[in-house]
Amino acid sequence: MFVNNEAENRNELTEPKYSVKEAAQLMQVSISTIWREIGERGRLGHYRIGNRTLVGETQLLDYMKLRKVEPRVIRRKSLDD
Repeated sequence: MFVNNEAENRNELTEPKYSVKEAAQLMQVSISTIWREIGERGRLGHYRIGNRTLVGETQLLDYMKLRKVEPRVIRRKSLDD
């Protein structure tokens, strides 16, 4: 069931949005990487407004959270083992 969340809609309207070029600069990747993540892989959410593709700040943050890799804990063997 669709629930109209007014606060969420307001946030989407007012949050900063970036062109593909600006998103690439912010993430320090190539423009083609952004297009690949939007199109082929479908991992990066975006807005299509007319002939423009925009990426919202929230979408960039969500994408980065999904791509985050936590460090592994390496246990050293003790001499008793």
